[in-house]
Amino acid sequence: MMIRVLLLCIPLLLIGRVSASGDSVSQILNTTFERKVGDTVTLPCLVQMNITHERVEWFKGPKTSENDQPIHKCIWRPKATQTQRYDFKNLTSLFEEELSSGNFSLSLTLNTSHNGTYYCYVGGRLYCIVTIKVLPKGKNNTCPDPDNPNMVQRPNTTIKGKDGDTVILPCSTKNRMNLSHDRVEWFKGPTKENKPIHKYIWRGHAIQIQRDDFKDRTSLFEEELSSGNCSLRLQVNTSHSGLYYCCVPGLLYCPVNLDGT
Repeated sequence: MMIRVLLLCIPLLLIGRVSASGDSVSQILNTTFERKVGDTVTLPCLVQMNITHERVEWFKGPKTSENDQPIHKCIWRPKATQTQRYDFKNLTSLFEEELSSGNFSLSLTLNTSHNGTYYCYVGGRLYCIVTIKVLPKGKNNTCPDPDNPNMVQRPNTTIKGKDGDTVILPCSTKNRMNLSHDRVEWFKGPTKENKPIHKYIWRGHAIQIQRDDFKDRTSLFEEELSSGNCSLRLQVNTSHSGLYYCCVPGLLYCPVNLDGT
């Protein structure tokens, strides 16, 4: 059976698959990205369909038989019940309140065994494929990465702002991808050798960290990260002119020039 209605957050090459029942499943996009051990990431699966009360299953590796055990499953009895495979215990979760709107994305906290390709089935049909490359802890993702076809790389934008102004340094995904469980970092300067001026991480709850010289001057629109907006609000002083960039490792790069003249 051909699946015709599908939305994923990062466009890639179309591939064909064969389901366990033998049906050809085509037009499935494979999203691929890199993350580090210990990161909590979102495996995206957004479907433009109203699929309510269907069984949602995520597998590591393709489902080959009805006996395969999903790493995460959600069933309705009569409310949503989420279960995890023993080796993914306390490492996975769905965005339960968004299931009715077609968001079947999986939150996953990574360890070294999580390299591989993951498959999301809804009502027994394959909808989403996501490949993760897990980097050793301490190894940084390249940002920007011109060789990574999965990373959205925005063109350089110039924003004007004088001493005392509050400006918005813009950065967002193309398709409202949920970034609320990803690491978001803003840097000043063209290299990543310095510490970020503002950093957002998810550790079961949102944490925002500022560099000392930007203390109380920066903030993200935290409530909008779930729709892909990681723009930075900055209260400008005389030392703030220059190049800034936002990095969501493996997913998004936004350079912004702040002109203080």
